[in-house]
Amino acid sequence: MRHAALLFLPALLAPLSGCGPGAPDPPMTRHAYVWQTRWSPEVDAAVARAAPVLDGFMALCGEVDWDGTAFSFQPAEPVARTGEDPVVPVLRARKGLGDALSGGRTGEAAEFLLNALPAAARAPDGPGVQLDYDCPTAALADYAALLEALRERMPGVTLSFTALPDWLNSADFPRLARGADYYVLQVHSLDRPSGPDAPHLLCDPEKARTWARRAAGVGRPFFIALPTHRYRLLFDASGQFRTLTAEQDPGPPPLGWRAREAAADPAGIAALAREWTADPPRNCRGIVWFRLPVDGDRMNLPWGAFAKLIAGEAPTAEVVAEWSSPRPGLRELRLRATGDCRPPGDVRCAVHWPAGAVMAYDVLGGYTGAPAPEGEGVTLRGPAPEPGGEAVMAAWFRLGSDVADPERAIQCGPVVSGPESRADRK
Repeated sequence: MRHAALLFLPALLAPLSGCGPGAPDPPMTRHAYVWQTRWSPEVDAAVARAAPVLDGFMALCGEVDWDGTAFSFQPAEPVARTGEDPVVPVLRARKGLGDALSGGRTGEAAEFLLNALPAAARAPDGPGVQLDYDCPTAALADYAALLEALRERMPGVTLSFTALPDWLNSADFPRLARGADYYVLQVHSLDRPSGPDAPHLLCDPEKARTWARRAAGVGRPFFIALPTHRYRLLFDASGQFRTLTAEQDPGPPPLGWRAREAAADPAGIAALAREWTADPPRNCRGIVWFRLPVDGDRMNLPWGAFAKLIAGEAPTAEVVAEWSSPRPGLRELRLRATGDCRPPGDVRCAVHWPAGAVMAYDVLGGYTGAPAPEGEGVTLRGPAPEPGGEAVMAAWFRLGSDVADPERAIQCGPVVSGPESRADRK
């Protein structure tokens, strides 16, 4: 099946031609990663929807592993389905590549990667190829040698790689950058979480600006990857961080464990997009959004929020509390998302009541409850509901029979989200 929506896209590196020393930087472009291994009808629809407002796509074409004795390749369906369409294929190295490179297998690795690529990517006039490998910073010299080996085997083919911010600290990074036609700087990063109640933010705008300025000084063309996705963090019963997921929602955590989410602040990301589009960092050629929203992907922005972001507008992320009284003496609290997207991180709200007014209560729907900082009450915390979806039941409260005004006996403060302040944690 052909994907005609991709046919009109210009070659990604057309803006890089003719950019010699002293030449002005071309206008910033807008691209998005397609990061699914299976080309479902939902992915097909997402590409068709995004094609008119983007300049191109970078699509996962497969994953490469090294088990200590041999390389293996797991192809992703999108590349096979897009054929010769001008989409930059991305090879992701998942396991073992560093061991292979440090063990003297650079030439073997280059040959394997070359043979794993679709034929269109190996053509000098094709879209080129991009490597996605989270190389340890201390091993960048080995990675640079791999790119040089690939360049020897693919003369005239556009070669690129994704780059981590920490690599800018390495004396080997300029060599790595010279081995490629461009790189994609990922300014989204997440420090190892110290605990479930610590703030978790996927992209710090000030750090992103600093990294972009440093990348500008490297002297090589680059793109900046901005995040639209979120991570789900899992902590065990003792509060120790265990794992994270970013590409699927694995469902409820194990019994006793706690789940937290980390995302970028949509307003901060929109500000970066506006700023860099109006005044690009030197040598920066465009923004690449990670990743293209696909219907059903709960770990990513919905389309409406994404469309605002690429236009430089800040999506709204609001959650409100709704009360109901299904029968006398019972109050139910539901949370509803009214904005374009879910807030970055958990939502919190404080519920208070007069002494003796509540006889019993329970917290539901994946939320946790802690005693209110002062007086009688509970502070709820948990994941935000889906925008446009049903309100989520967060708690119920059973009132005493002598409560004169049940409708006003329980007061809920505003629903807040994002990193906590010190006051929140008192």
